[in-house]
Amino acid sequence: MRTSGTARNASREEVGSDELDRSLAQLTWASPSANQSRIAASFLIMSLGMLAHSTAIPPLPKCELGHEIPAHVTLCIVCGAHVGFPNVRYAARKEETEALDKRLADARISATAKGSLDRLEAFGKAVDGSKAVVSRFRADLDAMLSGGGKLMQAYYPAVRAGLRVPQNNEFDPARDPNDARVSPVFYDSLHFAALSLDRLGVPHYGNFAITLREEMIAKRTTVFEENPVKFNERFPASRSRPFPYGYRASWQDRSTLAMAKLQHKIEASTADAEFADILLEKQSDPNAFSDFIEVHVYGPIHPGAFEHVIAEIPDDDLEKLFWDRMKPKLESFGVSFEEVGA
Repeated sequence: MRTSGTARNASREEVGSDELDRSLAQLTWASPSANQSRIAASFLIMSLGMLAHSTAIPPLPKCELGHEIPAHVTLCIVCGAHVGFPNVRYAARKEETEALDKRLADARISATAKGSLDRLEAFGKAVDGSKAVVSRFRADLDAMLSGGGKLMQAYYPAVRAGLRVPQNNEFDPARDPNDARVSPVFYDSLHFAALSLDRLGVPHYGNFAITLREEMIAKRTTVFEENPVKFNERFPASRSRPFPYGYRASWQDRSTLAMAKLQHKIEASTADAEFADILLEKQSDPNAFSDFIEVHVYGPIHPGAFEHVIAEIPDDDLEKLFWDRMKPKLESFGVSFEEVGA
């Protein structure tokens, strides 16, 4: 959790009217005719206008030997040194951390005004202990537990290999461009999970909630404000409206993002027992959209990274039989589990 805010980061390059006037005056003096001067001035105004609406692109970080690190790599393309995980580098950019600090500072001011600051701080402390939970269906989990353990299939590699078919719903057809905008170039190397306080996930993605071991993912994991499809609806892409900073964080700073996002849901009367449902919105309809903070885990996930499984088992003899067969497999990987009724 962060404890102080910083000044707002400027996301655009501003062009002042004085600068424009000086440029036009110089251009008029240098031009051989008034007509040519007007034409040239028009081009200058257009150029300055485009500059005023362009995004100030942060410079690429560099490795220890001074080579620029492309956004999507884990190894320097020149010297081969390990340069960390792309999503973690993105969240660590100065522009991101300063904007997130500003959001948190604003959230604390609002909470103070309505008398809920103590409850907001308690919520943040609780989120410091939150978990990443991946939801999968029984067949997916069973396949991962087979043999010595198989890697969890990330969404995009599975689709492109023909192992998974995108669903005909509100989100799957739009996933590619939206995830690409949030995590450019490296989005297909991410596993997606939900931040949870009660080890429950998002039922829409499966009735088996798999909690991941923090020590296995912390260094390669970040958190993002919400489902990217929903986020990009709020902040649509355009040249005059650049991608906003302050909506992602490192795993260690996940409570900062949660407090900034959810301050408006925390009241002076909010009890600790309500925190879990505030962090991850529960829906009675498993197909309904749930609001949650999305967790991005870079790279492979093996069953050895599983900590706990909550299985929602329907009242069906065959499903119960499959579940009984899975229990010893979970135990062999040191994974605890519990069963809840569907």
